[in-house]
Amino acid sequence: SYTGLGVLGEGYWNGGWLGVVGVGMVLGFLFSIIGPFSLRVLESRQFIFLPIVFGGILMGLRIDDWFVRPTSACRSNFCSYSLGFAMSSGPPSWEVSSREDKPLTSRRPPPPGRPDHPPRGSRMNPQTRKIWIVLFAVLSGGGLLGILHAGEWLSATQDVPAPGDVIVALGGGGLERVDQALRLYHNGYARRILLTGIRHEAAGPVDPAAQWQSKYLFERGVPVTALMYDEVSKNTYEEAANTARYMKIQGWKTALVVSDPPHLRRLAMVWGPACAQHGLEYRLVATEPSTWHATGWWRDKVWAKFVGMELLKLSYYAIVY
Repeated sequence: SYTGLGVLGEGYWNGGWLGVVGVGMVLGFLFSIIGPFSLRVLESRQFIFLPIVFGGILMGLRIDDWFVRPTSACRSNFCSYSLGFAMSSGPPSWEVSSREDKPLTSRRPPPPGRPDHPPRGSRMNPQTRKIWIVLFAVLSGGGLLGILHAGEWLSATQDVPAPGDVIVALGGGGLERVDQALRLYHNGYARRILLTGIRHEAAGPVDPAAQWQSKYLFERGVPVTALMYDEVSKNTYEEAANTARYMKIQGWKTALVVSDPPHLRRLAMVWGPACAQHGLEYRLVATEPSTWHATGWWRDKVWAKFVGMELLKLSYYAIVY
């Protein structure tokens, strides 16, 4: 904000663009203050932001008429400018005066017959400048709305549970994934549960049956013979590829894949090709955490971090895989 005000107050003449940058910094600072409060008040009514977006577009169409113009005095080899809404038409006056009626700048007048050069930074076509401003406003508004709806988009790939051959409880989460797999098992959707994310410790191999996930399921009626373990996969992509190969070997056709809601979009990205390669089917089943809200994910620090990481990982997976 202070930087923006400084640019506004004493920048060199730059065709109004320094003024645009300055006001942008000030508005960005103000929005960083009122933004979280507005989101809490509006909650899921993000459509109210649309007038702000369109207002910014209309503001951008007239923004060239708002910004800095030179005054009649120059000091210390630079001019001070005033911000005004009543701008006169035509080029600004560049007359410089001092006590000795000599210019303080080193700029020489142009030779007779040669037109003077326009001020630095004003060579951009005004129409082109307005197009860039409108484009920036549209992209900013679209980005804001996209971020607000990121939770809904990430979790939109979840399916309705249906009977299958195996329930896959993905590793890396908490109790919710194992608990959802347990509910599916007791409701008869499948008679096998595959636990992924079983890690070997540095001291040596780990007994999968001694893991807390296994103990939790044993204590709630799941027999040892119904549990299987993936001790090889290190990430979501490997879990999909290794499980699909294992299902093909076992002759299974359908898997119920359990994970948290914002994880499902990335699961669909990797499980789709992995299962299609072997002629298999899968269904994504979301957990039901009480703190997750697709339309208000930013209010919880844990889910806000989860969603941010998922957006980054989606970009990475789109490039690498």
